Amino acid sequence: MPRRVIGDEVAAKALRLYRQGYSYRAIGAALGIDPRTAKNQVQRVAAAEQADHWKAVAQMVDVKYVEEHYQLMLSTSWGVLRALETHPRNSAATVSAEALLTYNVGVALM
Repeated sequence: MPRRVIGDEVAAKALRLYRQGYSYRAIGAALGIDPRTAKNQVQRVAAAEQADHWKAVAQMVDVKYVEEHYQLMLSTSWGVLRALETHPRNSAATVSAEALLTYNVGVALM
């Protein structure tokens, strides 16, 4: 008997029926396919959905961290600007440029 190609719509229906509590035998009878084929299709579609889910989660995490890093960069640049705008003669005692920069960036990051 020639092999029949199972379309994505049939595979999606099989997964929907499985999630509704149907057995593989009942899914096979409803869709006109072998129960083993129904099981394979359900597992294939479920695995693809799982992979898509984790890909979306990874993108959301990346976006979250990109936003946090952007905020840190803005704060750091604000601290550097404050340090550059402070004339050494206006600061208390003789403060090194490194100490001035460290202090202003630290304050900006808090």
